[in-house]
Amino acid sequence: MVELRGRNAELKQDKVEDSGIGIAPEYQQYIFEPYLQLGEQAVCRGAALGLSITRQMVQSMGGHITLESAPGKGSVFRVDLPLQKAHESDFPKPKQAEAGEVSRLAPGQPEYRILIVADQLDNQMLLAKLLESVGFLMKVAANGEGGIGMIQSWDPHFIWMDRRMPVMDGMEATRRIRELPGCRDVKNVAVTALTFTEEHNQLLSSGMDNYVRKPYQASEIYDCLSKYLYL
Repeated sequence: MVELRGRNAELKQDKVEDSGIGIAPEYQQYIFEPYLQLGEQAVCRGAALGLSITRQMVQSMGGHITLESAPGKGSVFRVDLPLQKAHESDFPKPKQAEAGEVSRLAPGQPEYRILIVADQLDNQMLLAKLLESVGFLMKVAANGEGGIGMIQSWDPHFIWMDRRMPVMDGMEATRRIRELPGCRDVKNVAVTALTFTEEHNQLLSSGMDNYVRKPYQASEIYDCLSKYLYL
């Protein structure tokens, strides 16, 4: 169940009930920490960043998130935000992009084709929004095997490659891409939640040009594209 409440505001209360397996008391103090997964790895997919990012977003708005849970009885996450009823005058008028803010590609740029290879829908959607909003052409593949097929048919200029995926992971896909005719020099950057230096070295040794670590800022994505596409 997720319960949203606003202080000093007329806010309808929305609830989403969760009848899952629950969380044992000894783990509850750690549940908002990044990279923590409970259960079998085959069942728990992803980078284990969702609750950590949620807490950061809630705190950035002046609120807080709490947990009530017991094994076998599901979980209740409560989010309290200091919300007030909005008025038309509260909404800012459209403004020009500030210095250093990316709004679109400069006139005269080639039509750059960017391939996203990632199995998680939220990762796909976030990168796709950042790319499309400034004018890049973009396609998505759900795993390394699909990415290889799309590379051969679409010939992208740049690849965002997730590290962990089913069917074929990012490192194996990159090794095979480098063996394809004309693909040795295509720019390939990993998107990863890994934290250890030796694991980053493994990414680079597979043929990737670089990596961006989750959770990332939009500026990191644009800076990386600018570096490797010479924008």
